[in-house]
Amino acid sequence: KGLVEVRRGAGIYVLDSSGSHNTDSPDANVCNDAGPFELLQARQLLESNIAEFAALQATREDIVKMRQALQLEERELASSAPGSSESGDMQFHLAIAEATHNSMLVELFRQSWQWRENNPMWIQLHSHLDDSL
Repeated sequence: KGLVEVRRGAGIYVLDSSGSHNTDSPDANVCNDAGPFELLQARQLLESNIAEFAALQATREDIVKMRQALQLEERELASSAPGSSESGDMQFHLAIAEATHNSMLVELFRQSWQWRENNPMWIQLHSHLDDSL
């Protein structure tokens, strides 16, 4: 999975995906320091626009993939295990991004998902939510 870098005035670049990226970079620190609200706000802005565009671009096959992901998520939620719906949830959101047929939007979605999953504050918040269930 690659990282993307946004360079003001220059564009968006996919960085080395070998896993050798520097997590001490200023960009990584910004993502690690972001609070859950900032992550949710960024995802809301990004994913709502992706969903709007996907609605215009989606094929029948894309809709089938979305339905399959929703069915997986429903099965995972029915299992009642904390955090068990993560795979289906991610697959559903990814299917929406893929329905745009725009590789940059798919990569931006993947990166935003990784920021969330790797953010220390998000992990702590999610842990508290799982414990309360």
